Parts: sequence; C-alpha cells; structure tokens
Amino acid sequence: MQRFPDDPGLIQFLSGIYYTSGRLADARTLMRRYLELDPGNVQCLQGLATVEQKLKKLELTIKAQLDAIEADPGNAFSFLRLAGSYMSVGDREKAITATFLAYDRHVKIFNMADDPQVAANLKKLAADGEVLLREKLAEIQDQALRGVKEAHPGADLSRIEGLVWRDVFADKVAFQHDQQRPQWLYLPGLEPRALFERSEFSWVKGLEAAFPDIRTEALEVLDPDKDTVPYIDTGQEVQEGWKKLDGSRQWGVAHLFKEGQRNPQAYKKFPATAAALDAILKSQKSETFMEAFFSVLKPGAEIPPHFGQTNAALTVHFPLVIPERVGIRVANHRHTWRPGETFIFDDSFEHKAWNRSDQIRIVLILGDWHPGLTAVERAALDVCVPARLDWMGGITLEKLLGP
Repeated sequence: MQRFPDDPGLIQFLSGIYYTSGRLADARTLMRRYLELDPGNVQCLQGLATVEQKLKKLELTIKAQLDAIEADPGNAFSFLRLAGSYMSVGDREKAITATFLAYDRHVKIFNMADDPQVAANLKKLAADGEVLLREKLAEIQDQALRGVKEAHPGADLSRIEGLVWRDVFADKVAFQHDQQRPQWLYLPGLEPRALFERSEFSWVKGLEAAFPDIRTEALEVLDPDKDTVPYIDTGQEVQEGWKKLDGSRQWGVAHLFKEGQRNPQAYKKFPATAAALDAILKSQKSETFMEAFFSVLKPGAEIPPHFGQTNAALTVHFPLVIPERVGIRVANHRHTWRPGETFIFDDSFEHKAWNRSDQIRIVLILGDWHPGLTAVERAALDVCVPARLDWMGGITLEKLLGP
C-alpha cells in the first residue's frame, strides 16, 4: 500500500482484512479512499454502509445506503436495508417509502421471511417491512372511510373493512369458488357467480338500442391498426401463452375510458359510443372501476386462461362484429357472442377467448359494479380505492433521494 497507494485492488483487499479482523475504523478509511477512485462502486458503498452501521453511525449508514441506491436503483435488498436504518432513527414515513420501493422492484420480497435459505437479518427486515406496509395501507383505508362512516352512521361496512388487497401481499385467501382468483382486490362475502342476466342491469336496454350506431362506428370509424394499442405490452418476459400477444395488435384495444379517466380524443371520434357510455355512468354514479374500450381480436388470436382484477366489478361485453368460430369461456361456461346482445360476467373467474375465423372480432368492453354491493359499499370503494392508488402512485425514487 505504501508503494502503490492508489491501487484499487490493494485498497479493497486490505479493507476486507481490516473488516474481518474487527478494525472497522481502518476499514472505513480505506473504503472511503476506494470511493474517491471509484465513486459509484455499489459493492463498496454497500460495504461502507455495513461498517457505518456496526460503528453505530446511523446517519452515515443512511447516506452510504442512499448513495448505493442511486448507483444501483434496481436492487430491492438495498431498499429493504435502508428501511431498517430509517426505522432505527425513528423516521417511519421514509422507512415505509423505502419498503414500498423494495416491493416495487421485487414483488415477492416479503416471502423471504419464510425462506430458510435467506440470512436471518434479511428475513427480519422482510418481516418488519411487511408489517410496516400493512399498517400504512390500513391507515390509508381507515382515513378514506371516515367520511363515509360519518355520512352513513350505522351502515355495515364490515365487508369493505375486510378487503383483501392482493397487489402487495401474497395472502393465502380462502376464495368462495375454486375457479375464482381476483388478482388485485378481493371482497369477501359477495356472491361468487360467474354469469349475470342482462335483466339485472337497468342500462342494458339503452345500450342495446344504440347498437346500430355503435356498430357503425366500429366498422367505419375505428381503424384496427392505427386506433388501437396492444392490450398486453409489458416489454418483459411473459408466460408462454401470452408471448404472441405481448406488444402485438393481435389483441388491440382503443380506450374511451381508462383507469376512471375519459379519453377526449376517442370521445370525440366515437360520439355515439361516448353518448351510450355517459348514459351508463349516470346510472352507476361512479367512475372508480370504469374502463371502456373497443377490443379487437384478429384472426387466429387466442387469449389464454386468466383471472381479472377484482370481484367487486363485473365485465360487460357488447358484441359488435362477430364472425363464426369465435367465443369465450368463463369458468365452465362456453359462450358465443350475439351482435347487439350484452354479455355480463365476473372476470375474477378464470376466462379465455378465441378467434378461429379469418375475420376480426370487435367487442365493446366496459365495467359495472357487482349488484351484490350496497350503495354505501360502492361509496366506500369510491374513496378507499383512489386513496390507495394515489398514495402508491406518489411513491417515487426521486422522493426518497430528494432533500
């Protein structure tokens, strides 16, 4: 070291010897020297954070951990360790932020608590992080429901309070039906029924009366290539059955309503369809679960079996262009669409669809509440779902790294 004071390999080697022999202050000095030569070295930053932690320099630990995250923002474990440090200094909100960002980078990170191959310290961090995030999300829901409880004193909101959010936690849920697996939000106590009658919904007659005009827009105004985007577009590795659809307009959609927001351009381009949707919204009195889009399934395309997001809302298919040899299966029920006749089902049941013809299939797809929900329960979902999504959407790396 005296002969070659700037040799990174020597610095790293000797700092390791100092660390393992308990000379932590000397190890820290060499690590800092190494970082002068290579400021963004993640391994060294993580090592420095460990040394600072053992020296009980928690503020310096957090700084090194933040520097390591800035250098490698994709490492979920770095966020989990940072969350533990923030809890040690009493900063619960930043610990929650770091925990959520750890999950955002590794959706199964909380499963480590039950993995015998994971180191004990990481298992504890995972277990503590899961508790912390559960508590925060419960607080958000409780706060959102206060206004509903005040407006409807004595109303039964036990089902809402028992919501099972499956987007963050892989809960073991006892579903009421063996073919039902909502992927995001499960509301226990709702009747587990795959298919629903058109007569159960007051807006169906109005929608079906508008069929000629909506179908004309689908045939004459909608361009299946220019107006649609791939329904599946992950840019990541997907399961075998979805590879042909990922990033492809084999299953293309043109949104008029997405995530509760109107698409102004589509509303202007498809006025008859937009008017029919607005009439439905007046009867629903909510836009929380509203999605509406033309679904174009091209010849030869097949949508693999899958489960929808929630059992609190139903999926509505309004068939517009239906060639032969197309169909859908919901649970054990096979169905062939009939143009102009609404088909309503709970897509949290397993379902698949196919187009084995040589023509495109076009269906207008939208959503509605499960009729088993009370008006107060719908009002409750109208506030607690957006509150949760708003909080989750506001958690960013920039927020964590900022001043």
